[in-house]
Amino acid sequence: MAMIPLAVGVFWMVGFMKLAGMQFTVMNVMALPLIIGIGIDYGVHIVHRWIAEGHGKLQTIFSSTGKAILLSSLTTMLAFGSLLFSVYRGFGQLGGALFLGVGACFLTTIILLSGIMGDVEKKRLR
Repeated sequence: MAMIPLAVGVFWMVGFMKLAGMQFTVMNVMALPLIIGIGIDYGVHIVHRWIAEGHGKLQTIFSSTGKAILLSSLTTMLAFGSLLFSVYRGFGQLGGALFLGVGACFLTTIILLSGIMGDVEKKRLR
């Protein structure tokens, strides 16, 4: 369950790159394994907290762990986004791709994972 937002987040990252007019270069391709390593954490933390807290506490989980994930993703996005100002264009493109990828993984974790977990909890109540 924790890998679903990661897979969709990588897909969204590629889509956002296309919308932003970014092309895949040698440097951008390096962003894909980095996003896989960074983006998996968000889903793992939410699912782990869900298992630890028990079912029926999604609002508590997303209000506490969700805030931590938000702050973590924002600081990571800002750090990678700062590469956009690099003199070397390759680093700038890498930073832009990573900025979009971290944001996409965060959004998919919050949007998709909360929906999936909510559906699982509704099915358990029946």
